[in-house]
Amino acid sequence: MKIVCPTPSLTRIASAAGVLGICAALFAGAAFAQDFTQTDTALTLTAIPPRVGDQEPIKLAPGDKEQVQLRIRNNSTQAVTIQSLAQNFMLAEDGKTPIPLIDEAASRWSLADWLVIAPNQQTIAPQETAATSVLIEVPEDALPGGHYAMVTHEPSTGTLSEEGGSAAAVSQKVGSLLYVIVDGIIHEEAFIRDLTFPNFTEIGPVDFSFHVDNQSDIHIKPQMSIEIYNIFNQKIDTIEIESANVFPLLSREFNGRWEQVWGYGYYTAKLVMSYGEQGNLAVAHTSFWLFPLKLVVALLIIVLVLIATGIAVRRHILHKNEDKDEQIKELEEQLAQVTKEKIEHHEE
Repeated sequence: MKIVCPTPSLTRIASAAGVLGICAALFAGAAFAQDFTQTDTALTLTAIPPRVGDQEPIKLAPGDKEQVQLRIRNNSTQAVTIQSLAQNFMLAEDGKTPIPLIDEAASRWSLADWLVIAPNQQTIAPQETAATSVLIEVPEDALPGGHYAMVTHEPSTGTLSEEGGSAAAVSQKVGSLLYVIVDGIIHEEAFIRDLTFPNFTEIGPVDFSFHVDNQSDIHIKPQMSIEIYNIFNQKIDTIEIESANVFPLLSREFNGRWEQVWGYGYYTAKLVMSYGEQGNLAVAHTSFWLFPLKLVVALLIIVLVLIATGIAVRRHILHKNEDKDEQIKELEEQLAQVTKEKIEHHEE
């Protein structure tokens, strides 16, 4: 999926090797908060919940304050001291994996500077869960729309794991993503781009893809479905598309499949997308063929061969019948001649 990053600082950060290295090592996977089991003695942390404000947005006005509770689970067999901190983030090209941003990448969607974490360092006993309080303080001049940050938890020291006879320091980060919406005049606008089906398919299923460009001041989670119409403009199927977040000024690719195997002509796909609190709509169309051309040609050839064979057999039968008629006529003439000769001989 392509990511549209109009802010130069975001582009620089997204392409920085150091940041991508951190992302690859620490934040792989869509859920972000997950268990990292290195060995039986290695630290294994879990951040709970992985996302805050995603399903039920945290809506605040400029100047408001709100406190949320996060938890960190130590699944290992030893106590661990962790440090917690807030970072802004952007998404990787898959549209799901968060990438932490360094300070200069702060943008109009930043949230980390508004967060106060307490305690920011604590020791968690083995197989225990500790709580961390996050106070959100919205500035008076905060811009309306979405603001995003991650609260990460990292052991202050790594553990040692013995692998292949050598000791290696093992460290990890886990964290929770925070979604905050600041009240005000929020611009919501999104587009569907590049709705694509194969122009011609003989046998399904039929794969398709499209992009959603979010030009809003807030992330959206569009509800989408594709309606399939036949050549007579009759709706014959509806494909539900799994929803996913699309962050501001980013583009996210969606893929799917129409499970129809056999088709017999020209079809039209109509993608309907609703998004935002106002129920905004976006629609896109495309057309394609689903027709078993080779199979139909093969069947036509078989039919033509059968017809030709039938005609040949019929002609052969008719020809044989004509020969028999001629033979019968000749025999009748011979019989008549013999009969005539006998009569003449009898009269003499």
